[in-house]
Amino acid sequence: MGIVDKKEWYKLHIAKLDGWILSLAGDQHVLGWLIIFPPVKIEGSITALSDTEIVKFKQIATIAENLLKRTFNADWFNYTQAGNVVKNLHIHLQPRYSSDRVFENFIFKDEGWGHPIKYLPSENLPSKKLVFKIVDTLKGNLKELNIQDVEVKVL
Repeated sequence: MGIVDKKEWYKLHIAKLDGWILSLAGDQHVLGWLIIFPPVKIEGSITALSDTEIVKFKQIATIAENLLKRTFNADWFNYTQAGNVVKNLHIHLQPRYSSDRVFENFIFKDEGWGHPIKYLPSENLPSKKLVFKIVDTLKGNLKELNIQDVEVKVL
């Protein structure tokens, strides 16, 4: 079971960007792990997106990367589209860090830096309270970004 139960996933939503939902992952194996959901439910892989949706995804992902750089000084980004738990299309944005990051006195170590994400045992993950604090911090910083050509609704 994850740190944030499925019935509370809606509390992880940061914003709607032209209808796309930007959400924090409930288990923060790396600080600021985000999930991007398209505005309509799509079964299948990223290849099911239309050309217009692919362009919009790129625009939303760029905003998300800028938010993570501004908030946590992310060094690199990995993207994953798996669909193992939630079958509707969604894309994971995993920020990567070459050194430790401290948030609210919690030390985040990207122990897989330079390699695939290293999943942490549940006892090493930040608390649910801290996860929701990350959501609030990202919401606040999103409001400060100068975003053009995208309708932003902080949730």
